[in-house]
Amino acid sequence: MKKSLTLLGVVLCMHAYTNAPSASAQAFPVNTWVALTKAGDNAAAKNYTISTSTNPALPVFIPGATFTSPYDLNGIGMNPVDHYIYGCAYTGNTAQPSSMLNVNLYRIASNGTFTDLGKLPKTGQMPTLTSAQMGITVNLEVPNFSAGTVDANGTYYYSSIGIKESGKNKIQAYYVGVLTGNPVPLTLTVSDLRLFFCWLSNVSTMTSSTMPSAPTGYYELDVSNPVINGSLVSFVNQFNTLFPNNLNNIDGGIQDFAVNPIDFKVYGYVSYFQGANLVGRPVSFTAPTVSGALAIVSSLGTTANTVPGVDIAGVQFDEFGNFYGLFNNGSYGTINLTTGALSLSPTTLPTTGGQLRGDLASAATANFPLPVTLVSFNGQALAGANELRWEVSNDSKGKDFAIERSKDSRAFEALHTEAFQAGTTKYSFTDLNPAAVSYYRLKTTADDGRISYSKTVALVNKANNPVLVYPTVISDNKINITAATSAYTFSLYNLAGQEVFRKAVSQSGNTTAIALPALAAGQYIVRIQGTDAQQVTGTAQIVIR
Repeated sequence: MKKSLTLLGVVLCMHAYTNAPSASAQAFPVNTWVALTKAGDNAAAKNYTISTSTNPALPVFIPGATFTSPYDLNGIGMNPVDHYIYGCAYTGNTAQPSSMLNVNLYRIASNGTFTDLGKLPKTGQMPTLTSAQMGITVNLEVPNFSAGTVDANGTYYYSSIGIKESGKNKIQAYYVGVLTGNPVPLTLTVSDLRLFFCWLSNVSTMTSSTMPSAPTGYYELDVSNPVINGSLVSFVNQFNTLFPNNLNNIDGGIQDFAVNPIDFKVYGYVSYFQGANLVGRPVSFTAPTVSGALAIVSSLGTTANTVPGVDIAGVQFDEFGNFYGLFNNGSYGTINLTTGALSLSPTTLPTTGGQLRGDLASAATANFPLPVTLVSFNGQALAGANELRWEVSNDSKGKDFAIERSKDSRAFEALHTEAFQAGTTKYSFTDLNPAAVSYYRLKTTADDGRISYSKTVALVNKANNPVLVYPTVISDNKINITAATSAYTFSLYNLAGQEVFRKAVSQSGNTTAIALPALAAGQYIVRIQGTDAQQVTGTAQIVIR
């Protein structure tokens, strides 16, 4: 790997690439393990050697084609669909702020020809830093070209790191200090970052003109585990010290990952400083079933590896689930997923000064069970019924869906179950017996039994309402209630089901004006409950501006 997760300030030369494989591009043979490396450290010339192996248990790689790239290539994986390797590189330019954090995807052939497939998309979850004074407009998220792989379906996986609003403010303060002659240190912390695990489907058919503007899906990574958090602390501290120069030399973080063909979990390797020593540990996470959900990253075993004392270059699995790592000093061997310990030997890969940089691509790609990527889940109140609709992406895989309903947004019960249908992306269900106000959520069960839930949708069915509430769009904190009962309790709830206002009403006529407190703008649910237990509850949905 190229040290770590470089965020800003990467200056790379520009180069023209073809957007389709050249006629001379040659695929890799089946069952080939690949090491794509350059001799030397990060600053070494980008002269790459493609070395291959048919037995990943041995530290022997046969050198093959060589080529020179203007970019540091990394994050590679072998695609079993077309037998090319796919990797990425920083292509940003600090002289062009709008492209400063660009990372492009490449298709690389066995004879060293490579194709630019366009800019890797970001999740769109992070803020944009804009400053006319600084001449900067840049979204504060960057794909990490240190870590990438391909699964058996031809889907490319990569990680991405973003800077939250809190970190954006710190970067702005840093630049303001530089511009005013009163420099302040950059003080980013791990809490200013968000990490993502993203994927792109069907990269074998992709060109630069068809690269999507958003990933097919993504998970956010929970890195609160002390080991992973420690590796990011090391990274952030160095980032603050070096910013905005030489950020490509930062150590730390999750430096590569691969999918285990046996248990389909994602495994990686982290390095961090323990005192004066650089130590390393394997990590893993089980992907959730719904895109956008949170995946918890855990460290494996108890062994903190002080040898070889350098960063990892790449990881890979064999078909039996054995995990291997290549380190920046050229050593290679197994990573025990139970104890976390290493068993390393020297390799035949070329080094300079005892150093190399690069990555591994495994022939044992896993048929990784992609989650059900939920595109949307919404509903509509009809005459005496509620219609629920949901849509999934066309590459989703699952077992079944279940519509669950609640009267209070807290206690849900199963209402309808529907099997997942391959090739079907749009589903619907109609609740023929809704309450005056109903809360719905979609439960998704994956092939392996994992369960995830959608957001909650609240629907008010006016056909079942014995009360009249007006106006439904309120700007003066006043609302009118017309009800058949003369005494009732008026309650107001937000869409999370939390009561925000309550008032006991006793009226002489059918209509009462109620003054509401100052509330945040948004949608709310009105609930009318008569004092007599036999009286029917009435509800309505309003908007406060």
